[in-house]
Parts: sequence; C-alpha cells; structure tokens
Amino acid sequence: MQITGPIIEAWHNAVWSPWIKELEVEWQIVEEGNIVAEFPNKEKHCIQVSPKVPRIGTVYGAVLLAFTDVISFMAAFTSDRVPQSTLTQNSNFIKAARGSAFEVESKVIRFGSNVSHVKTIWRDDNCDPVFEALSTFTMVKK
Repeated sequence: MQITGPIIEAWHNAVWSPWIKELEVEWQIVEEGNIVAEFPNKEKHCIQVSPKVPRIGTVYGAVLLAFTDVISFMAAFTSDRVPQSTLTQNSNFIKAARGSAFEVESKVIRFGSNVSHVKTIWRDDNCDPVFEALSTFTMVKK
C-alpha cells in the first residue's frame, strides 16, 4: 500500500510500535518521494546525565536515529515500490539537537527496483541542520 497524505496517520498507528507512536510527530507534507514532519522536543527525548541533574534539552542521538529510520522508510513507501528493510543508515551529527521542535524532512533521492536511497535532514527552530542521514532500503521485487 502506497503511503499518501490521507492515510499516513492510520498507517503510522497501525505499523509502528507504541514507543514510536509516543513521539507525537505531526505530519506536515506527504507526497511522492517526500515526507516532512514536525518532531516536538519533549523532556523524555532529552539527555539526562544524572538523576540529580535536570535534563539539558538536547535530544538523545538514539531518538534521532530511530525516528530517521521510521520517516525515511515511510518516504520510501510513497511510490508504488515497496521497501523491504533498511540496508544502511549513514548518519552525521552536525550539532546538538536543541530547540522546541524540529522539522524532519525525508526525500527520496532514487527509487530503484533493487534499492532506494533516502536523505533525511533534521532542522532546529532556526532552520539550521542538526542531523542528517542517508538511508538505503532493499526493495520488494515486483
């Protein structure tokens, strides 16, 4: 089933595990080869170095990596081709992910019959990139 704007929320709720759903993202743009979401920075997503020290507002790298895999996989699903699994995810942490919310954009660079490539960029409140990744997915053969 191809992901489109009208069904993305239902698809997201049906497919992903509860902790992914708890991220509370808002889908902004859903079109062939491109998905943009707003990712709210919640306290539970942030680094805490000690129980005695308050969280510092920087999103855990693991959260960035996990949601990048989710949104890039979904972007690969916006055509009639079907992704099977993540083959690689090459990630670059550009600067600390701080802000009240992030714009996360996943854009398909190439839809292929064997593999598809998706680039994901996280931008902070100032539209500055904080994280980017290039993901490769194996595709189901038709």
